[in-house]
Amino acid sequence: MPQNIAVQSEASQPITQVKELNHNLIFQEASNIIKQFEGLKLESYLCPAKVLTIGYGTTKGVTPGMKITQEQAEEMLKSDMQVFTSAVLGMVGNICNEYQIASLISFSYNLGINALQKSTLLKAVKQNPQNFKAIEKEFMKWVNAGGKKLEGLVKRRNNEYQLYARTK
Repeated sequence: MPQNIAVQSEASQPITQVKELNHNLIFQEASNIIKQFEGLKLESYLCPAKVLTIGYGTTKGVTPGMKITQEQAEEMLKSDMQVFTSAVLGMVGNICNEYQIASLISFSYNLGINALQKSTLLKAVKQNPQNFKAIEKEFMKWVNAGGKKLEGLVKRRNNEYQLYARTK
């Protein structure tokens, strides 16, 4: 579905541009990384950051001892992804391609929308979404949980950056 973007012309007259985004591609690419690194747990657990989690990393509405099916985990992921996709699109508008959006969705899914919103990563993306060296450096600042550097987060940030840098 197209995303309507309003921009200002030089004469300060609003112009509406439609940028076609492949939302299926965004969902597929983001969910691949999310599923790979979150894994699937059908019973609630505390993640390394001490947050109650279930399914593919869902945290909203999770209670101790909660159990779900794989189908419920898939539905929770789809629901979560809608929230994160909307938030990321609201932050970056039309300056990013589908792969860049998907990588930022995975990042925010792992760390939270507020973390992305306040991050120097988002600032770097907004300044120049093609400054891959600076953006890679920003991704790699986010590899700690509970005060410790985690190899899983290093790998995840590398995968997110590789997806961000992808053009086709």
